[in-house]
This record gives sequence, structure tokens and C-alpha cells, in this order.
Amino acid sequence: MKRRWRAFQLRDELGLKGPPYSFWWGSLPWYFKSFEAGKPNDRYKRDYEWMQEYGKVYGVYIGPKLQIFVGDPEIVQQVFVKQFRKFSDRTVKEFVKYTDLKDSLLQITYADGWKNVRSSMSPIFTTGKLKILHHIVDRVIDKFMEKMNERATKAETFDIYWDFQSLTLDVIARCAFGINSNALTDPKDPFLLNAVNVFREFDSVNNWWILAALMFPEFGFLTRFFYRGSKLQLAEKVLTDELVEEYYRRVRGHKEPESPDVMQLLIDSNDRIPKAYIVQNCYFFLLAGYETTSTSLGFCAWCLAKHGNVQERLYEEIQEAIRKDEGEFKLETFMKLPYLDLVFKEVLRYCTPVFSFITRECIEETVIKNIRFPKGVWVNLPSYSLHHNPLIWEDPDKFLPERFLKLTPEQEQAFAPFGIGPRNCLGMRFAEMEFKMTIARLISKYRIVLTSKSQDPLQVTAQTVICRPFSEVAVKLNERV
Repeated sequence: MKRRWRAFQLRDELGLKGPPYSFWWGSLPWYFKSFEAGKPNDRYKRDYEWMQEYGKVYGVYIGPKLQIFVGDPEIVQQVFVKQFRKFSDRTVKEFVKYTDLKDSLLQITYADGWKNVRSSMSPIFTTGKLKILHHIVDRVIDKFMEKMNERATKAETFDIYWDFQSLTLDVIARCAFGINSNALTDPKDPFLLNAVNVFREFDSVNNWWILAALMFPEFGFLTRFFYRGSKLQLAEKVLTDELVEEYYRRVRGHKEPESPDVMQLLIDSNDRIPKAYIVQNCYFFLLAGYETTSTSLGFCAWCLAKHGNVQERLYEEIQEAIRKDEGEFKLETFMKLPYLDLVFKEVLRYCTPVFSFITRECIEETVIKNIRFPKGVWVNLPSYSLHHNPLIWEDPDKFLPERFLKLTPEQEQAFAPFGIGPRNCLGMRFAEMEFKMTIARLISKYRIVLTSKSQDPLQVTAQTVICRPFSEVAVKLNERV
């Protein structure tokens, strides 16, 4: 009790302001102040509201643990880039230590070999390897386009967000797990259902023991008992067991993949990566790439339907590229299309799918711009706040891809959809490839339009660390002639 009381004195000692807190719950009740079951949860906006009230740098208590939220781009650069050595570890939530992520890039500390694991995995996402993975992704997009043809033929309003979720899951199943899931054609596909269960159970709103682990880290050792046999553990086990079986099939020579995927590229590396690292990082690939990419695609579809002028300009650029490539969709061409790149970046800024996940733990005390960061404190980069700050972006609540034609130094520092610095998202080029190729092929054949059943504005909610459509992205496809 004394240690907990002492922890709550730290914010005042550092001279920081912040939202109220209670001895038992920290600032959590204020985070969820407007939460109502069955309605959109707007806590993704809370960080921005607090930044306006308490300043660019403020402190929030998650249980007794102080998180310093940094909305100052200069300090962000110091923490995540220039003084990375002092902030090299991600913040590790107690409950994650007992899940199947304990040896993944998400969890592993600098001292435990993060740099070696990162170095072993980085070659997977080089340009050459992306070209290999692109062929796998392209075959899944073929199935997605068949689905879109069915949707367009029926001429009905449908939820394109669900189809994007199915698409990204099939991509990850093939690229990371080495299996052929059928989420696009079978809504009861076991891989799909277990993946959905994992994401639902990782949300502290749905999971009391995760919430308890955050509020009472002193008793974090009890988390392992609550985790065993939980819905989260059971859903994870199905997915990781599949990975383990696939791993042994390959190392024993019982199965050769049709095309090299993430697992095979790791097995074939010269670093002799242990099985646990391969399995857990393939699993992490699912968590990092499924919801984020599908949500970005869903937001993009709605934005293009809402802003027809943007969609038509994008279509013209895509058609010109197809003509130059003699009817082909070449990866190297579409990754470099200027306007497609502007749309990609503006979707990530405007919608900010990952609104609160870019965190670091201070492992060596330092002072930045007269603010002391003691060892052990957590630092949070509030992406949504930085992406919607009117002092940084003109008209931040408008969808304007052209804003990325020329960024100020402050805007470049503030734009962080994939994190910043040496520990940024390793798979960001893969996510960019999947996004651009999907949108390019979709727009080349169909015009996305809103209907009377569409939401305008689109309802958005916060789930875990993801900002996502609350229910559906209802649109209609008109075939281009």
C-alpha cells in the first residue's frame, strides 16, 4: 500500500499535470467517462482532450503506473530517435508476459536480445523478399476481387469492412502461418473465428483479468493463473498449435511451401532462429497486421466514397499506370504512384487506426526540455493527438491528401502511423504493399459510392489500441465502363 501511495506522488514530483486519479483505479474512470455498452467508445479522443487541457506533456495513471504522454514533436524525436538507447524497450503489460507473445518483437527487451531478433527478421521485408511475398498477396487479392464482382453484380449495399477483414486474414494466414484459410468465402472458417476471438479477448473492456492486471501490477504474478484456461488462451492455443505443427512439417522436410512465406524465410535464415521465436513472431504478425490493415482499408473505402473527386483522380493515375505497364499491376509501379501514396498517408493521419500503442519504457534517467524522465517511467506517443493537432496541421479534421505534397519539419516529426525510430513497425512496407495493391485493383474496376444505408459521418469506436468503424462500412460498388 505504501509503495502504491508513493507511486501516485511521482507526477507531482515531475511537475506534470494530468487527469484526476483514484487510489485503486488510477485515471481509468476518466478514460472511460463516456463509455456506454453497445455504443461507440470515443476514448481515442481522450488523449487529445487532455493535451488541450494539461499541455503537450502530461501524466496519466494506469493503475499506479505513470505514463507520460508526449505531444511535443521535438520531445518525441528525442525519446524515440535521438535518445533511443535510454528508451529502447517497449512498455510490457503484465498480462502479456504469460501469453504466446512473450518472445516476440512486441515483448522482448533490448537486454534480452531485441536487436538480434529484429536483425534476423528485417531481411524478410527487403524489396527482394517483398516481391516474393507480393505474389502470395496478389493471389489472395484475386479471390477478393471475385468477391467484389459478386457484390457489384447484386448491386446492393454491403459491409466492405468485413470483406477487408477477411482479405487481410487470408493474407496473413498464407504469408505468416503458411496455411490456406478461407475467410473470404467462409464466414465460419476456424482460423477467422479464432482470430476474432483473440482480438476480442485482448480488449480490457471485455476481459476483467486483463483490466485487473493493469490496475494492480503488484499482483501481476496471479495473471498466469487467470490466463490458463481463459478464452484468450484457448483461442491463442489453436493458432499457435497450428504454427508449431507447420514448423515441424517444414523442418522435417515433410512439406515444401508453394512460395516462400514469413515462416519459411525465417527457417531458411542463417541465424538458426529458435522455434519459439519463429512461432511467436509469426503469431505477432497476425496481431500486428490483421486489424490495422483491414481498418485502414475500411476507412480508405469510406473516404474515397465520400470524396468522389479524390477517388476519380486516383482512378486516373491508376489507369495511366496500367496502360504504361501494358495491362499489368506491377508492384514496383504501384508502390511509387504519387497520388496513391498521398491517399495512403492521409488515411493513416485522418483516421489513425493505431491511436495508442507507440510506447517506450525509460531504462536510464534523462532530462529533455526541462522535463525529467526517471528510470522505469512509461512514455506514450499519442498518435491521434499528434495527427489532429490544429497547431501542426491545417484543417486536421478534413480529408486532404494534397497536404502531404510538402510537409513542414514539425509535421514530419508528428506523423507516426507506424511508430518512430529504430523500434518502429517492422512490417510497415508489407502493410503498405497490401494496402496499395488492394486499393489500386479495387478502384481500377469499381467506383465506391455511399448509399442511403451508409453512415455519414462514419461512426468510429476505440477497441484495445485500435480506432475502427463501430459497426460497418456500408457502400455500393458500381462497375466502371
